[in-house]
Amino acid sequence: MRADVQRAVDHANEAVSRAESIRAFTLVEGEFTEENGLLTPSLKVKRRAAQAAYAQEIEKLYARGAGEGRTGPPKGPTG
Repeated sequence: MRADVQRAVDHANEAVSRAESIRAFTLVEGEFTEENGLLTPSLKVKRRAAQAAYAQEIEKLYARGAGEGRTGPPKGPTG
């Protein structure tokens, strides 16, 4: 599954500048729903709730630096 997501991220990054690109990501268990408090009734992410629920994963993502989950430099004329 991670490889499929990585391919989708790589494809999406081709269409945006480096500043807009996804450079690191992680996959988490579970769903974002209204019932678990991670989505609003209009299906927007409740950022504070998501940050609290996934604080450890977010910390690892930033601490990991150039490790697993990095998408690498963007592809294109400047990359």
